[in-house]
Amino acid sequence: MTQALWVLCLLLLAAGYIAAPSGPVLAAGLAALMLPVLSWLAVLLCRRKLRAELSCPASAEKGRPAAVRLTLRRPRALPVGRVRFHLAAENTVTGETACMTLPEGESAVSGRLCGCLTLRITGVTVWDAFSLLPVPAPCRARGQLCVMPDTFPLDMEDFQALRPRREGSVYDPGRRGTDRTETFQVRDYAPGDSLRQVHWKLSGKTGRLVVRDPARPVDHRLTVLVLRQKAPPPLADTLMEAAASLCQALEGRSFRLAWNGPEGYESRTLGNQEQLAQALPELMKSPAQESDPPPWQEAGTVICLCCRVPPDLPENALVLRCSQQGGEPGVFIPEQMPQQIQQWIRSAQ
Repeated sequence: MTQALWVLCLLLLAAGYIAAPSGPVLAAGLAALMLPVLSWLAVLLCRRKLRAELSCPASAEKGRPAAVRLTLRRPRALPVGRVRFHLAAENTVTGETACMTLPEGESAVSGRLCGCLTLRITGVTVWDAFSLLPVPAPCRARGQLCVMPDTFPLDMEDFQALRPRREGSVYDPGRRGTDRTETFQVRDYAPGDSLRQVHWKLSGKTGRLVVRDPARPVDHRLTVLVLRQKAPPPLADTLMEAAASLCQALEGRSFRLAWNGPEGYESRTLGNQEQLAQALPELMKSPAQESDPPPWQEAGTVICLCCRVPPDLPENALVLRCSQQGGEPGVFIPEQMPQQIQQWIRSAQ
């Protein structure tokens, strides 16, 4: 609208000067011509005072638009016209990237595949008050939007058979832990050891300070292990949906959700939907790894979801592999995922 008024004003001044040439009309016309240039110079001089802000919801459903708000903070007296934000998006699960240009205000962003969308403002283009002359501004901001995976029902009625039954407590002979009722090892005192670890009776007999390291109970709970591997986007998306559906079907049972990250394995104890909703974004934020993960050393039954079977899985691990071609036991394809996983569950009893 401002641009149209400016053009209309120029046309009226030009018509007036043609009809009755005069100095004041000519001066007014020249001043009107200079206004966009002056406004552009003001924006150019103040561009480093501009600040971009990006706000978005923490999560969204797959395929559904989510409202992303883009705001440009600027001096009140600075005359600006159009504003365009240059936005880059990267999906941490699929590795897909996209670039877009959006106006100031609220815009709809959606993800066709699940994953954490890392949204980054890489720059802003600001026009003068009449939206004629652009000025690039070095503004940066970022946000994260987790597009949650779709899930499907699974019948896990007999899945209890996958967890071994045991009586009594078993302790790991190779690693110390936090259970002070059992001893992992007895050793000489070292600076930094807690006084609660000192074995006073044995120290009195030996004439030197001796400490007792606590033992580590062996955890025999079921583990759903999701391997974060480089894979084509449709397979990475399908694998995440399979993991979320399997965890959802295990609601009410105490189990671990684990995955490999840049610094080794991470795990979360799950048992209800709230814990799953908190753990899934953490899983999806973890970047896919190029190399094979380290050996899994925890006890208990392991269900491994992967796109490539690594060489160091435990012998008793139950493998569910996502592939573009099925036909093998324990392999599912995106088009038949619910049926093939349900069939695998029945055969694994």
